This record gives sequence, structure tokens and C-alpha cells, in this order.
Amino acid sequence: YTPEVIEAFIDLGTMDQSLIDDRRFFAIEVAGDIVACGGWSLRTPNYESLGARGHAHLPHRPLVRAIYVHPDHARQGLGRMVMQIVENDMIAAGHREAALTATLSGVPFCDRFGYRRRGTMQFDLPAGETFVGLAMDKSLARTPQLMAA
Repeated sequence: YTPEVIEAFIDLGTMDQSLIDDRRFFAIEVAGDIVACGGWSLRTPNYESLGARGHAHLPHRPLVRAIYVHPDHARQGLGRMVMQIVENDMIAAGHREAALTATLSGVPFCDRFGYRRRGTMQFDLPAGETFVGLAMDKSLARTPQLMAA
């Protein structure tokens, strides 16, 4: 993504307050700093209000949202830990399927978790920029995943 696309997408409010309000947002702290986070929701993400083109997510399927690891803490298993927490919480809430819109750089991470590629999604951003992501989904295990110590 160009710096302009990244900035425009962030300005949309990719972090949705409803994730916190629904108590479906999780964070990992190191020395008092949040270094990784993520959540899920049944609500439509802010960015989808732009009128997505391409593959659409099915309604009432939980969407994995806002998975992020601070670059200083990358490659330490924190993204994997957040995804396991999110998926386990979806399972505990009775869901058997999950979906997400992966950033292009996040597709390999989602592939490793068994998400299937369903098609591209494009969102028109302010100032004529376009954000492209990949719609992905998967069946969730019937029992929560155990996290490695």
C-alpha cells in the first residue's frame, strides 16, 4: 500500500469503538504498553460503509477485526496469540465460522490459520485512493485452541 492509502484507511477509523463496547477486543501488554491487539464483531465494520466492491461477507458471521502487533514486537508469536484468543472467544460465544478482510500483507498470516481466500474487496477512500483487501473465511474448531506456553 502507498503511504496515502494507509493514512486514508486509518483515518476512516479502522478501530471501531463497538469492539470495546461489545467486550470483544483483546490486548496484550508488555511493561505496561499495549503491543498487540485484536477482536471480533457481528457488526458491519466502519470501512464497509464505503460501499465495498467485490466479494461480500455473509451477514451474521463473526468478523475478525483489528489484529495488530507493534513492529517492535513482531515475530514473537503475539499475533498468533491474539488470533487464538479471538477465535476461542468466538467459539465460546457459539460461533462455528469466522470471516475477515485481510490486508495484502496479512494474507500469509491468515493462510497459516487456515482461512480460505474468497475474493478481493475494494473500498473507495477519500482523495480518490482505493484500499484492496482479501475476503477470507474458515470453519472454527469445535473446541478452543490451546496456546503454547
